[in-house]
Amino acid sequence: MRAAMVNKRMRKLDAIIKGEIEAPKLYGPQDAEITLVCWGSHKGIALDAMNLLAKEGVKANVLHFIYVFPLNAKELKKLFKPLNRTMMVENNRTAQFAGVLREYTGLRPDYKLLKYDARQFFPEEIAAEVKKLKESGWKGKKEIHVLDKFEYDYLQAAKVQ
Repeated sequence: MRAAMVNKRMRKLDAIIKGEIEAPKLYGPQDAEITLVCWGSHKGIALDAMNLLAKEGVKANVLHFIYVFPLNAKELKKLFKPLNRTMMVENNRTAQFAGVLREYTGLRPDYKLLKYDARQFFPEEIAAEVKKLKESGWKGKKEIHVLDKFEYDYLQAAKVQ
């Protein structure tokens, strides 16, 4: 009976993957130098960063996931194949969604941009890190941690006293 129930749930997941879940949407130029991969509330921030980068001469686009599970591995591999470089933008320390993406699809981002100081990303932070990567010939760190300067200054002052 248990195996039958597990199989029933898996059939439901398969049905969801095949038609009920909206695929991630790509915004911006198809021939971008880098794709900012994000999910949920990061969409607007990533789109603003994309526009800032365009003003700086960096072609970027945004791949936004509305749903992070279940994932259609076959379709996602097709979607990622033409992308030049990918950067996961996540508000956590361990790049959780990048891990889920890798587990279920085998896909790995080229870079991870992580912020975990309880504050949201700002478009300027994302754009600045992408610009640094481009200036380095895309040879920068694979995992980039963004620490809010105010938080850093505050903590350093606390240590001195």
